Amino acid sequence: MVKIVSSALKEKDKLLNNNNFQSYSKAMLVAIKDVETLQLWMDKFHKQLKDLHKAIDDNQKKQHQTLISSLKPRKKKHFVSKTVIFQKHNFSTMLNYSESNDFRSQVVEDQWYHKENVDLPLLNDLVNDSSDLGPESVLKDCKYNPLLNPFDMEWVFGFDISIPVLSLTAGDRREIFYSATNVGIVYNYCTKTMVHLRGHQSKIVSVSVDRSCRWLATADNGKDNIIMVWDTLNRSVVWTIFNHPAEGHDLILIGLSPSARLLITITNEHENTINFWLWTYGRDKPDETYTDDRSLGAAKAIEFHPDLEEHFMIVFEKGVIFFQWDFEQDKLVKNVSPKSPLSTRIGYYTDATYVNCCHECFVSTSKGCILVFGNTIFAKNYAGQEDLDNDKIFVKTIKIEKSALNCLTSVDEMIVTGDSNGTIMFFDKRIKLLYWYSRSIEKSIRSMSFVQNPRRKYIFDESQIRDLEERSFEGIPDCIQDRSHEYEILMKQKVPKDATLNNRPFITRDFFISTVDGQIHMMNYSRQEFISLFPTGESSVAAIDVHDEKPFVIVAYTKGHLIIFNYETHEEVVSSNLPETEPETTITSIKYSPQSLHLACGRSNGELWLLQPATLGQIYVEPFRFSNDKVMKIAFSQNSLQMAYYDSNNTIFGFYYDCESEDWIFKGKVRSHYKDVCNILFLDEEPFGLYTIGKDRHLIRYTNIAAEYLIYLGQGPTFLSEEELDISTRDRIEQKDTPIYFTPYIRKKFSKCGYFLIADDKHKYKTVNAKTMMCTAVYLGPAYGCFKDSPVCKMEFLPKSNRKYLIFMTKKQIGIQLMSIDGNPFKFVGSLGHPDELLDFQMCKDGKYVFTIGKNDRSVFMWRVKTASVETMHILGGVELQPYYCLIEGGRAGFLYQEMRDLFYYMQILQQGEQICAPRVVSNCINLGELPDLMRACGYYPSEYEIENLLTDMRYKEYDENGMLKDKVTFCEFVKLFINHKPAYGYTIESLEESFETITTFSDEYGASDMSREDFIEAITTTGEQVSNEQIFRCLITLLHETETPDQFGERDFSFMPDTIDFDYLTEDILGIDMDQIERLEKDDDNDDDDRGGYYDFFYRS
Repeated sequence: MVKIVSSALKEKDKLLNNNNFQSYSKAMLVAIKDVETLQLWMDKFHKQLKDLHKAIDDNQKKQHQTLISSLKPRKKKHFVSKTVIFQKHNFSTMLNYSESNDFRSQVVEDQWYHKENVDLPLLNDLVNDSSDLGPESVLKDCKYNPLLNPFDMEWVFGFDISIPVLSLTAGDRREIFYSATNVGIVYNYCTKTMVHLRGHQSKIVSVSVDRSCRWLATADNGKDNIIMVWDTLNRSVVWTIFNHPAEGHDLILIGLSPSARLLITITNEHENTINFWLWTYGRDKPDETYTDDRSLGAAKAIEFHPDLEEHFMIVFEKGVIFFQWDFEQDKLVKNVSPKSPLSTRIGYYTDATYVNCCHECFVSTSKGCILVFGNTIFAKNYAGQEDLDNDKIFVKTIKIEKSALNCLTSVDEMIVTGDSNGTIMFFDKRIKLLYWYSRSIEKSIRSMSFVQNPRRKYIFDESQIRDLEERSFEGIPDCIQDRSHEYEILMKQKVPKDATLNNRPFITRDFFISTVDGQIHMMNYSRQEFISLFPTGESSVAAIDVHDEKPFVIVAYTKGHLIIFNYETHEEVVSSNLPETEPETTITSIKYSPQSLHLACGRSNGELWLLQPATLGQIYVEPFRFSNDKVMKIAFSQNSLQMAYYDSNNTIFGFYYDCESEDWIFKGKVRSHYKDVCNILFLDEEPFGLYTIGKDRHLIRYTNIAAEYLIYLGQGPTFLSEEELDISTRDRIEQKDTPIYFTPYIRKKFSKCGYFLIADDKHKYKTVNAKTMMCTAVYLGPAYGCFKDSPVCKMEFLPKSNRKYLIFMTKKQIGIQLMSIDGNPFKFVGSLGHPDELLDFQMCKDGKYVFTIGKNDRSVFMWRVKTASVETMHILGGVELQPYYCLIEGGRAGFLYQEMRDLFYYMQILQQGEQICAPRVVSNCINLGELPDLMRACGYYPSEYEIENLLTDMRYKEYDENGMLKDKVTFCEFVKLFINHKPAYGYTIESLEESFETITTFSDEYGASDMSREDFIEAITTTGEQVSNEQIFRCLITLLHETETPDQFGERDFSFMPDTIDFDYLTEDILGIDMDQIERLEKDDDNDDDDRGGYYDFFYRS
């Protein structure tokens, strides 16, 4: 009996922990009278408990299946799922409005994730950690970056010519290093593969490598700038300096010592500040700092002595400073700044070098001179490291040529120069010419770097062997093996002779050069030829497009050069140059037609060239030219028979293709927008036609060209209209926001026509009916974090994805949006696409790759699309309202969310009536008509136009799915509507002040900071959305807490207000904003990383 009672008490404790059975538990305890009754009750309870568990499991499985279906592709025929993603939810009661407050996930193997090459164990850890720590904490853990990174860099076409190319060829390695904007690239020129060193958010401005070619230092400039030291063998970062120099200053140059022990950085904090870092100690501050306040100009080079790295020099445009470092004391022990000549005949200093086994060092200038610095006026013989001294004086200047010497280096006791004419010259330590290359390279040389393998040679005729410490390199055919320990047999007849009277054999290492036209050449000494490693253009990339049927991407460079690359093999297919009809004319746009039947290229002077898509040959001798303004964007119809473009003067031009004559026929032009045009496209579904959208907030459909669609589809006449291009319909689609881009949207089951998806400057997505031009939905887009103040400026659906994924671009970021859009911040993920500004992106037709180009950049980035990243992010966000809590100030536990719940409940009381005797019925819905007042009560004050959009959004939310209109709003729907429709950053003082300045223009004193009471009332009642005098009167007496009624003052008597209205009166008296509190909150927000703050600062906190 004791055991039975004990068991009953344990069951009683379990029941007390379950709210659904508390009353039953109390009744149970009273009803127990004896052992038999207890035993009967226990049997009955266990049965009910078993039924309860079964019901909970069935409910969870139903919820799990709903979540799983959102992860699968829409067409199940693509794969068969073998696994399930399990999530346990503890559903709350009616007062919590079915909010999910517990999140547990376990991920096991799934065929679709295998297809995307997802690391399933790591994904499982990610979801489990998100369950315990929350998604915000997990997203900061860099070990999960491979899962959440939406794009992997696959290839880079082009490089940054302002950064020198460095040879990493040593031993069996056959690699070079160069940079492309913010990405470092290690390129193997034998296997033709590259590794991307990513970690910089800003453009790389300086690089340096040690003598072993293993340790590499890179530095950038910009916000949150960093210096990184890489292990190029392991492709990993070993040390990082953050925020150096301080914000507001620029880093000029870095240098790594031959042993990589010492790192030198030069900044412009105080004219020229030189910092010395013993970085292997891991300190956050420099070990030594030297400041020179003299105006020496920009730093040009940091050079270490190859025999004694404690000696080094720093070359500026107008001077040289020599330093000596003591590695035993870890400090700077000496610095010397000798007087050196500077005149217009000598020019500015450009580069410098030490030479092996030599006391002298050398500096090159922009006028073709070499300056010699040494310890004595006379030449001193080298007697070992102990005899070296870095206390230099100026010795002499030698003029070697007329053109500028851009780079200067040394190898094997020889001095090597590269000039602006493409000439490479070799000198001995006494500046006597030994050899030169003058005809192979025609462009100015930017940098030069020699391989580290010493050439070990054997010339067949021993009597002609030059007495050198010899060195080695193998040509590209033999580059897979390491033969640096072998001797290389050179035939006497093939070895070039130097320029001395003795005509000795000239032997040097192979080397790499970069030129100002964007080429990288390798000098193969064995073959005596320069080998171009990969093709690129000689100017910045202006436009790109991708072939519809072949793996080709066409790159158009500003100066007229066109190259088609095979993006699978990374090789050039064909290249061409557009004729230069006018000086300084640049390419501005390029476009393939569908199926790549046509290729059009626009230029800055209004020319439109039609080219052969395969050969890049000109179809017409002369281009089309109907204006002198820059061609901005070209569009083709789906049948490739229509073409249109717009220029920088907001003029639209239309063409159609005559199949009989095989000619393009001009149909006219029309200037339809009075502000910048944002996009142009042909809609290939009902209503067919050519459409444009502009910053004047108008969406315009055009006549004539759209009629050609009917010919193609067999739905119209068989003749071409002679009517010229003109406007068919013009609709204003925005009240105050500015559209930036639009694209055709998904057409659903009950849709009678298609939709346009529009992105505006307030971080909103909007869907507009293509026939009625009515706004049917508003959603919050990427708005916070890296997307703050950077709205979506381009978006296109990913090909071959059944419009499930949307690729979008902001000013610097590129990302993936999971459809359908609902404002969920966990349904998109992005990454940095360019450190300055993205110009455009294009996608290949199978949806595997995205290509991006940046402003004033010579590089094209090729990214592999990882749709699994946004699916994973969606899982982390949770279900129902879980992903939206982070968009509400204070989160779920915050004051705002609790107020929204209370107000939603109060609205139900108002619907049922305040004075009723019957029991109140609490539901999860309110009438649709109560929504505007509820929004205002929560702090969002929509205009009448925004209220119309709000009600339309809710009313037609399910219409395209089931054809039914809604007249009720649930709490979850209300929260989502509030988040999607309210301003992303709330109402700020700046926006209020701007609005007040606008209405002051209606005052007698134009542009004054205040206005009279009468002008203020007239501006409110007669401009914008109409408000009657009675309405504004009632609003003002309520806001100003006046006790008098309209009967006492009269309908038009506003004498309770002062004669003059200024901004302070508007904010503090009418709106009731405590400006002192706002200033305190702004100071707090400066120390807060949350970008959502500010919405309630004005209208709720006060």
